[in-house]
Amino acid sequence: MQRNKKGLLAEYVAMLILALKGYEILQHRFGHGQKGSNGEIDLIAKKKNTICFIEIKFRKNMSDSLHSVSENQKQRIRNNANLYIKQNPKYQKSNYRFDCIAFSKTTLPKHIKNAF
Repeated sequence: MQRNKKGLLAEYVAMLILALKGYEILQHRFGHGQKGSNGEIDLIAKKKNTICFIEIKFRKNMSDSLHSVSENQKQRIRNNANLYIKQNPKYQKSNYRFDCIAFSKTTLPKHIKNAF
């Protein structure tokens, strides 16, 4: 399967996992083609009073997935999170968290809260 299709499939599976855990999906691919954005956030979800900015990673093995978010990518996600909050002021008083959902070919997906 092509890399882009695997990533998109992983994002949809992640949305299902989060929904089953009681999260509300607020946005998929925030920043994609959006003015003022310098990248995208794969998923933005909410549970109770916490907004989660979530990066989805699919690699050959779980270790590679867990360690594949670069410092530059983390900073772009933080910048886009700030943009999202500015555009959605109703969430300004919420708690925030940066998560990762890691996928590999051989293991079940892993949701890491406060990943960065």
